Amino acid sequence: MEDKYISMPLRMMTWSVIVSIGCYLILIIIGVIAPSKEITPLEVILILLSVAAGLTFYISIGTLAAQIGRSWIIWVGLPIITAPIGPIIAFFWMRNLAKKAKILPTSGVHREGPPVGDPV
Repeated sequence: MEDKYISMPLRMMTWSVIVSIGCYLILIIIGVIAPSKEITPLEVILILLSVAAGLTFYISIGTLAAQIGRSWIIWVGLPIITAPIGPIIAFFWMRNLAKKAKILPTSGVHREGPPVGDPV
């Protein structure tokens, strides 16, 4: 497995989390400083940007899971089901797994030794 297949989705996942957290913080600050009943164009842009970052997060975590030999359905489905805490845990867990896969030559996908079930 080449490094580029892991590093690009890893960077996308990291940046999507950073953008999403930044949008949420700005929305909270706007809500505290100038609370209003009307939604402003800036708030609409921030909400759309955080939705796009969330979709990017789920696409990149699924891609990373597939690249390191894990089930992408589980890695995308569980964070969705267990939101809002699940994506945070999945981010740190997948980041560690992806970094280990970049270091290890086989990344856990290939098994050394004779095939299972063959007589020795």
